[in-house]
Amino acid sequence: MCNGYPFVTTRGVVILNKCDYQHKLLNILSDRTKFKRITIEVSTHLLYLEDKLKRLLRTIKSSINENTYNFLSTSGSRPGLLYGLPKVHKPNIPLRPIISSIGTFNYNTAKFLVPIISPLTANQYTIENSTSFANEITTLNFKQPTTMASFDIESLFTNVPLHETTDIIVNNVDTSQLTKIGLTKDNFKKLLDLAAHHSVFTFDDCLYTQTDGETQKHTSACARNPLSLKATRKQYHESYPIPSRYLNSQGVVVRLCDLLGSDF
Repeated sequence: MCNGYPFVTTRGVVILNKCDYQHKLLNILSDRTKFKRITIEVSTHLLYLEDKLKRLLRTIKSSINENTYNFLSTSGSRPGLLYGLPKVHKPNIPLRPIISSIGTFNYNTAKFLVPIISPLTANQYTIENSTSFANEITTLNFKQPTTMASFDIESLFTNVPLHETTDIIVNNVDTSQLTKIGLTKDNFKKLLDLAAHHSVFTFDDCLYTQTDGETQKHTSACARNPLSLKATRKQYHESYPIPSRYLNSQGVVVRLCDLLGSDF
């Protein structure tokens, strides 16, 4: 049986064999370092997660406004839904895992956190588009022979180090902004933990959770993954000019002698 699926990079529909599609997604889920299957009844586990969030909200209810408290409160939630977008520009057409998280217990929590996290992603290592990148490199004047390389980050979202990225966010968040909305750094970290580490989703009638990495289109994931890349780029920023990120590619210009080695 063949099914039609939207695909990455441009608009359109790809016709895939259903068995091949399922096999590719199950192969992604087989990575026990990233995903874990949950054998508890779905409704039971969702009630547990909702209660975990409600217990946290009760501890901060007096410091946040009533509208925020009601917005974050949840009941009758459902698990996310996993599907894959074919990467038609790559060999063997791998799938990019996407989770539709609308209606999940922590969906509103993630939406609430995005405006707090987003300012941290604006930095000198990121560019908006290829035009900005082209404009930037045309202003450079190199005194030595140079070459430009582009590194493609394979499976960007699922390879984001979740715990490390959470620590980066907590260590760099503007505490004055947290104070304005009635949160301490500790409470912010607990909310972030619920949004990032406790998401559950279904595929092929089975319930899973993600133990590390991200899945694209989780509301706060798009704000978190640039922070992980920012920390990595900072390590070599002083050695090479214009380390810039556009989508899931990393661009860098290096001296030819550095690329070839001192013997050349």
